[in-house]
Amino acid sequence: MGTEDLNRRMTHALEIPERESDYQRRIIDLAKTCGWRVMHIRDAPTRSGGYATPVTADGKGWPDLTLCRGADLLFIEVKAAKGKLSEAQERWLDALAATGAEVFVCRPSDWDLIQARLTAPRSLAQEQAA
Repeated sequence: MGTEDLNRRMTHALEIPERESDYQRRIIDLAKTCGWRVMHIRDAPTRSGGYATPVTADGKGWPDLTLCRGADLLFIEVKAAKGKLSEAQERWLDALAATGAEVFVCRPSDWDLIQARLTAPRSLAQEQAA
């Protein structure tokens, strides 16, 4: 499937979801269609009736999605239109970006950007080396 066909398929008369979970699902679906491996840690129910991500050590604030394809590694924090980063999320995103990794905070208004990145045939690192 060509990039143009894929873009048409992913955008045909669909509105970008406003709920964070729906938007995240859309990003995951596109990534998998484009051959990315995707890791997401889902929240688990707590005894108090809420939800929390079961992580240890410095895991709090880890980005929602970790994607890899070939030499590419992306970290994506998904937010609703007005969602704000927590301090822990900001620390992780800054630390990951400092390694040279590609780090994104994606809101529904960023769909064109993330769609272009996930459908790109070559890594940015490969393009810069060429």
